[in-house]
Amino acid sequence: MTEPGTDSVPPQVNLVAITALIFTFVVAPAGLVLGLVARSQIRRSSERGAGIATAAIVIGGIVTALYVLPFLLVAPDIVQHMF
Repeated sequence: MTEPGTDSVPPQVNLVAITALIFTFVVAPAGLVLGLVARSQIRRSSERGAGIATAAIVIGGIVTALYVLPFLLVAPDIVQHMF
């Protein structure tokens, strides 16, 4: 319990972290990058949201990998047919 007159306002949640989490479900690579930016900002400030930023990084990384994986599997066939 705080003493009267010393009410402290808790740090705000980093808005970039929230934006990053939203973007992971819309444009995953952008969510991944924004998550990394948010983590950097949170480390330098007293803002909250490190868990949200981490979730955006993990989800964004997984979804981005799922986007890229089919292209990596098909690319050798395409290159082989070109030559």
